[in-house]
Amino acid sequence: MPVILNRTGLPIKRDQISPSRRVDVEEIEGALASQQAQINNKANASTVGGLATAVNSKASQSSVDALAGTVAGKADATALASKANASDVSSALAAKADASALAAKANASDLPKPADVAPKAEANNPAVGSDMKYAREDHQHPRLTSTTGNPATHIIAATGLATVTFTQAFSDFPGTVFTEVPPPTGVMSAQPAQFRVESWIRETMTPAPSGKYVGCVVRAWRGRTLPVINALTGLLTLVGVNSIIAALTGFDPFGAPATGTTFTCIAVKRSDVA
Repeated sequence: MPVILNRTGLPIKRDQISPSRRVDVEEIEGALASQQAQINNKANASTVGGLATAVNSKASQSSVDALAGTVAGKADATALASKANASDVSSALAAKADASALAAKANASDLPKPADVAPKAEANNPAVGSDMKYAREDHQHPRLTSTTGNPATHIIAATGLATVTFTQAFSDFPGTVFTEVPPPTGVMSAQPAQFRVESWIRETMTPAPSGKYVGCVVRAWRGRTLPVINALTGLLTLVGVNSIIAALTGFDPFGAPATGTTFTCIAVKRSDVA
């Protein structure tokens, strides 16, 4: 015999079926209401609220923060970086960046460029400058001085002269400073030496001498002491006076030879010319 189900899907008991097979609607609706009450009793508001309270008590904010810190500590930055291909990232960024749009935002004339000319030398009047250019790392400023002191060449000969070659050429004759220095061997004289430029050496050009100044000829003298007059007796006599006059007449305090004197030479570009 087949099983007969009611509206709730439950089988109908035999005593619920009358011999005439008429269904009692009120009885079925009562059964449904009873079952709905049981379902509602299993999930009332207090029960759901209690469940939420229990969940919150198991995962407080401090616990969540601690868990986040633990997770962060377990993340190896190096390992993560190795997972990111720099070229792929660059390509992705380049694809997102519209070159024409970026160029429109940047005026090329306003951007500084590397200098393409030699650096300028110092000037008598300072200038701020207006070129939007910057100096390259290996740039070099022009040298304004020539400093030489080779003991093999910067030594006064028996003629009292020496030749100096500058390390650069000057358009106009430079300012010069000569300083006596100890020789490679021997000792310096107790008397000072005096120097001067005897003549300039210039580039060979036509017509001469129209070239730049490339060196000079130096003359030097050595200082000396006054003559010693031993005869003190009779100084007040005519003979004594004459001897003093004879000794001092034409005496050159820098008449001693400076042969073998070594020196340095500093030549500086003049600041009174362009």
